[in-house]
Amino acid sequence: MISEDLAVEVHGSNSAWYKAWVIDVFKTNALCTFENGWKEDQRVPFMRIRLPPEYPSNYPYKLNEDVEVKSNTTPCCWWPATINFVSGDRNTFSIVYKYQNNYNYTSNSNYSVDLVGRDRIRPITPSTFFHPSVFYKYSAEVPEKMKECASIPGVLDEIAFKHFKDETKASLIRYDKDSGSIVILTPHFEVYKDVEACFDYQLSLLETKVDQLLKKKRYAERLQVTKSTSKPTQFSFTRYRT
Repeated sequence: MISEDLAVEVHGSNSAWYKAWVIDVFKTNALCTFENGWKEDQRVPFMRIRLPPEYPSNYPYKLNEDVEVKSNTTPCCWWPATINFVSGDRNTFSIVYKYQNNYNYTSNSNYSVDLVGRDRIRPITPSTFFHPSVFYKYSAEVPEKMKECASIPGVLDEIAFKHFKDETKASLIRYDKDSGSIVILTPHFEVYKDVEACFDYQLSLLETKVDQLLKKKRYAERLQVTKSTSKPTQFSFTRYRT
């Protein structure tokens, strides 16, 4: 489970905003994983990533105001639209979508119109676009013997990192197979410093665990070889009369 601390929105080519989480950060882009896995993990340029906008739940929407409307399809996303009717209780809105390539568009109409409640509408607020300093990243390459055991449960997976993650409050700890490194992300500088101070000790614990696993593996292999090469022993008995 990825922490909501790493939640962002990714701007699609269709002008909609899709929920995602950052799982790695590079010089000009970030690796994002998308809600419900509807799309493969993708490196997205910073200019197409923003932090989720904040707004009051009782925001006073107005007629002809530009807003964003949440779709009721999968994948879920936010479409740009304009309010063209506000109900008396100001909790129901008729909106006109700005683009014809959203899920409500039909070829028989020039505009796509929808009726939505307050739970599916939000104001357009100044976007905080993503940049490398939004999240603090700590990464370290693991020893070769650990890479060899990466597929073994409890070595370089969520189970292995659970205690360390709980102790440091890091938002994400994962093993990146491509770089052979453990990647840690957090939006908090204090957490980053804790990770930096404690990581070597955590790595030594993982190395000890790997050494034990490798020792068991070598013993099992030797035992298997011994069983396959040894011949069955035959015993003969002589009975003596007394």
